[in-house]
Amino acid sequence: MDSIVYSDSTLKEQRILQAKMQNESVVTSNLIEQNMKIVNSVKLETIAKGIFSFSETQQEQITQVAFQCPYIGGKSVYDARGLYALIDEEYFFDDDGICNSTGSQRLANPRIKDNDQIRVYPIPTRSIATIEYILDESKEYSLSITDALGRIVYINTINGSVNSKEIDMSLWRDGIYYYHITDNESEFYNGKISLVK
Repeated sequence: MDSIVYSDSTLKEQRILQAKMQNESVVTSNLIEQNMKIVNSVKLETIAKGIFSFSETQQEQITQVAFQCPYIGGKSVYDARGLYALIDEEYFFDDDGICNSTGSQRLANPRIKDNDQIRVYPIPTRSIATIEYILDESKEYSLSITDALGRIVYINTINGSVNSKEIDMSLWRDGIYYYHITDNESEFYNGKISLVK
């Protein structure tokens, strides 16, 4: 019985080694292929061996791929996010924020409205940002703000009849943030907020 277990274990190690060698021999020519090679390498070094923790280098590789726009980085972005859940299981990836920050949009994106109905000031913001809007007064909207990596840093409901919302950003880091206003019917407004203290 022990020899059967040993032989199964040895066979598994040999298959992992063969897969690693094949993965390392792949010559990549684009970002999607590079991401696949990185994610496969991490999986073969860890998950395939029953290891569910990562070295610092592996964490950096996972993060590098997971925080890409999947429409640019390919399916491996989602695979990397699955691995990233082992690092931070509560993190939420906002693809609209991540992809919008790179200038990419999915074709099935909700209808984007003209932003002449939305005004943010002051520009740049030092601590309090005011978002003024002219929206359907009978609707409630969701206002979310994401950082440059697509992480949601603020979310709240706004009423179309109120016309403005002040957001205290005094404890946030300097940088570019993206606001997203949506309703249940997929109306979608977005834009940028610059924070410089």
